[in-house]
Amino acid sequence: MMYEVIYTLVMTHITMASVSIYLHRGLSHQTITFHPILGHFFRFWLWLTDGVVIKHWVAQHRKHHKYTDVVGDPHSPVIFGLKAIAWDGFLATIFNRYRFFDSDWVIENYSKNTPNDWLEKNIYTPYSKVGLFVMLGIDLLLFGWYGILIWIIQMVWIPFWSNSVVTGFCHWWGYQHKDCRDNSRNLFPIGIIMVGDELHSNHHAHPNNPNNKYRWFEFDLGFIYIKIFEKLGFLTVNKRT
Repeated sequence: MMYEVIYTLVMTHITMASVSIYLHRGLSHQTITFHPILGHFFRFWLWLTDGVVIKHWVAQHRKHHKYTDVVGDPHSPVIFGLKAIAWDGFLATIFNRYRFFDSDWVIENYSKNTPNDWLEKNIYTPYSKVGLFVMLGIDLLLFGWYGILIWIIQMVWIPFWSNSVVTGFCHWWGYQHKDCRDNSRNLFPIGIIMVGDELHSNHHAHPNNPNNKYRWFEFDLGFIYIKIFEKLGFLTVNKRT
């Protein structure tokens, strides 16, 4: 059972890092340029483990920053209530995987400069759910029937942490960066489980900075990974403030 637990923690952590570094800091805010090898790894990994359509995720996040905690924000607990985001939104994300908009125009106009190559058009977007079942097959092959439990944890991991916790509780409870002008909060100063996205108010105060750490006692694991990848030549940090 120890191997199953280690495998699950490693797999879900890589997925969380892919969301934070690639979807969030990289694509949504354009703070990072990825080497094609690393960029395609993140895309493939998210296809396997999260079923996300990149354009939808980026669009909803950019719209969230434009209208944070006011009318127009697609997922603010200030507007919709904590239960609607932390619980109802969690369930909706599990089944719909970030399709927050019913307008293709909104998606297209808030998702500029996202991948639009042959793989995205012919595999990752139209067959975004197929990767999840490929992952199920891998889990079953490696661990037998325990693989089903591991797969379920993988399927709820990002909807819980990214949707319920970050978009819900991180706009409801915690401490704030002094420059923050909305209701975003730093839920916890040590950013390990959510790879630094726990420092949500810091991010909202300075969204063009890929480093979410601002105080001496804070820790952003995601930025540590970014610095390692930068040293290895797998990405370039475009913006720092």
